[in-house]
Amino acid sequence: MQVSTIFANEKDTITVHTAAHHKDSERSLKPILLGHKTIKNFDFVNNNIVFLQPTRVISRKSIELNFKLIKRLFSYDSFAEKFTTNPQLKLSLIVSGPIPHGQQNYYRDLKEDFTNFLKELPKEYKSRVLLGFLFSEFDKNEFKKKYKKPLNIEQLYDVASLILLPSQTEGRGLPIIEAAACGTPIFCRQYEPREVYDQVIGRHLDESLRLNVLEFKGSKVPKLLAEKICDHVFYPQNRMVDVTHNRSVINKRYSIESLEKNMRYILERMCLQLDALGSEDNTQVVTLLKEYKKSVDFENEDLNAILNKKTRHYLPGYGRLSFMLYLKSLIDPSFFRVEEQLVKGKVMRYARMMENDIPDLVNTNLQQIHKYYNAIDDIFKYVDGEISTRHDHALTYRHRNKKSFAYQAFTYQEVTGLVNMIYNDIFKPQHLADLTLAPQFFADWELALFQLTNSKYLGIDDRKILTTNLKKNVPKGYFPDDTLNMS
Repeated sequence: MQVSTIFANEKDTITVHTAAHHKDSERSLKPILLGHKTIKNFDFVNNNIVFLQPTRVISRKSIELNFKLIKRLFSYDSFAEKFTTNPQLKLSLIVSGPIPHGQQNYYRDLKEDFTNFLKELPKEYKSRVLLGFLFSEFDKNEFKKKYKKPLNIEQLYDVASLILLPSQTEGRGLPIIEAAACGTPIFCRQYEPREVYDQVIGRHLDESLRLNVLEFKGSKVPKLLAEKICDHVFYPQNRMVDVTHNRSVINKRYSIESLEKNMRYILERMCLQLDALGSEDNTQVVTLLKEYKKSVDFENEDLNAILNKKTRHYLPGYGRLSFMLYLKSLIDPSFFRVEEQLVKGKVMRYARMMENDIPDLVNTNLQQIHKYYNAIDDIFKYVDGEISTRHDHALTYRHRNKKSFAYQAFTYQEVTGLVNMIYNDIFKPQHLADLTLAPQFFADWELALFQLTNSKYLGIDDRKILTTNLKKNVPKGYFPDDTLNMS
């Protein structure tokens, strides 16, 4: 009844205005109901199904998609039959929020879309579907002063048979949470960012903590969804299981107790992370780094015979990080800082992949996980000496010190090997994958190729058999056409 007085605009009765001919005053927008034709003394309270979109009038909220839903509902026999058997029944689509600055054109386009939508409806339903805008009137002091218990957002949700949220994007998607708390079904699109939507629904959680919503993708409303909505609107008693489930989920995930638990978890993580910010080097990382360096920096007579290290610098793989960072700084004096951050990010992403993908870590406690990440972070802090010579072509951009960061002596690939060492040292996994190279690891043609090229004493018959096997099984295009014949 309070919503009804809002649409009456301080008059005794409500007037529904014709959508096709209505023009708003530029000075002020008052709450309004729009329809196929002008209706005097409109009864909003009785025989009226309310669909509520509790958002502002913004283009990214995609309010026009609701017209597709209503059109789909009227094409469903059970829904249309309710309107046929009850000539007084109406459907009001209400948008609760104001029009932000710069969205006036969208508001005008929305009214035009509504007019075109009404033209597509069957003649008997045209005048029974309405579009209303509250423009947040119930939030204004003038309205609140009229009642001892003025309308609030919770009661507005209770007025509705269905909550609508067909938005393209959302920062959070509060109407989903609010609708679940009020026990009102919600029709929503899987908006972007999908990570945010999935978080609100609870995709990452057990089904007992996941919200049940009437969701769809893209811009098409599935027929099956229309059937479910019809059941929710006209037979809500059949859907009490969903209502009870959603309220239970809200109590568990969004209660004061849940908030306190989450805050404690965040503070505990911050404490574990900040505890590692000391001036002293991490002895565990330093020990592993020195041990790893011995296995990477190997030398022997054969290697010295191949490589001239006296007058040349050998760069394995993509190149040592120290050289690559210096090279980038020659190209752009400031970019080497970005490059350093990029390397750190890639290493940390690899470390996260290790921590997430290993089954052994299912029951690992938070303290141990933070010890692992803090150790990875300490790789980039350890200084093993000073650089004897520094060619400084751009003093304003370069580091103003001669620190030799130990990790920069490695390639990125070698740093990931150090991450593996730290992972094994901290978590001590029990079930590591067996990476021993066995003959069955190879395909038949790979094994035949290996035997042909590495066995000097194969007989002619054996070579023929292996060559035939190779020709049959080698993937097409793997070798040039005449390579096998030449061999």
